[in-house]
Amino acid sequence: MDEQLSPMAAESSGTGGVDTVASRTDSSAMPTWVHSIALRHWHAVPVYFQLATQLRDLHEQGVIAAGEQLPQLHRLASWVGVGKKTVRYAVAVLVDDRLLHRRGDDFRFA
Repeated sequence: MDEQLSPMAAESSGTGGVDTVASRTDSSAMPTWVHSIALRHWHAVPVYFQLATQLRDLHEQGVIAAGEQLPQLHRLASWVGVGKKTVRYAVAVLVDDRLLHRRGDDFRFA
């Protein structure tokens, strides 16, 4: 297949455009909402900000309940296919926006 896909073609074909977690392993205790996260690594918007925005949207839609604990950062990073540092940056955005509250090593949604 030609490597020069348009962004829409890449998304619809599932090759390199949108990276989802549906086919990843290590799904023990994976919240169902993790499957709806789709990150575009080729996009101009930084991946950490895409992740923060999608987590915010899921919370606002009621998919992630108030008080729900965020999975461990290394586990969430593995599930969504990014580095732990990327997840840390996304979490920092949500903490700054007061959407996440830290209690020790745990982060809970407000």
